[in-house]
Amino acid sequence: MPEYLTANELKLAYVHIPKCGGRTFSSFLRQHFHRAGMCNSPHWDYENEKPFSYFDLIHGHFAFDEIPLPRCFRYITLLRHPVDRAISQYNHFMELPHSLKKTKIVKEENWSFLDFVSTANRSVSFWVHPSIAFLGGFKRGGDIDHTFEEVFKDAVYNLCWNFDFVGILEEWDRTIETVKTKYGVNAEVVNRGITPEDKKHIITEEDKKAAERYLEMDIALYELGVRLFHDQADMVERGDITCV
Repeated sequence: MPEYLTANELKLAYVHIPKCGGRTFSSFLRQHFHRAGMCNSPHWDYENEKPFSYFDLIHGHFAFDEIPLPRCFRYITLLRHPVDRAISQYNHFMELPHSLKKTKIVKEENWSFLDFVSTANRSVSFWVHPSIAFLGGFKRGGDIDHTFEEVFKDAVYNLCWNFDFVGILEEWDRTIETVKTKYGVNAEVVNRGITPEDKKHIITEEDKKAAERYLEMDIALYELGVRLFHDQADMVERGDITCV
């Protein structure tokens, strides 16, 4: 066994879906681990000249199976209601510099929120449906012949069978307590990030309702995640699942 591996050592791969409380959650996890490594690219391990198995925690915006993680890693993620997540992503895009390709068209053409969620522009739609993309293993800049409908099937399968845990942003406190108990994480949440009101664009209730039809698959995936989370949280609270 390599010197950087210990029998039964906890190793987590946190797939950070944008605008789902990921920075706060990553900070929470990093308090517990001593060799946490930041991973935002499939080539990150080569750049840093250390194998992934050296680290106890890999976290970043990467898709399931996008990077060659050893089987000892347990995949985890957080989900947020897709309409609220999309609103947060839209606000974020409208605040980013014009020079970024993924936001240039949105800002230069002054897209509305509904323009954003209904777009067929692949460089933008990836960020409208990141839960499907990341959980389904769809890589940024990947095969454009794959549709989100096709990737959705993989996302459902992976969430059910290849993810060890899914938390829910709307049930933040219960998510944190479940992670603490399930994985023995000894840490506390500090400085939970919340977007200032002056950075938010006004989205009407009518537009929110209209957005649901463009996010039907995302909502279905989220509702599956909620059921999986409740099942696991209930088991943890009953004592059926203890620290791994």
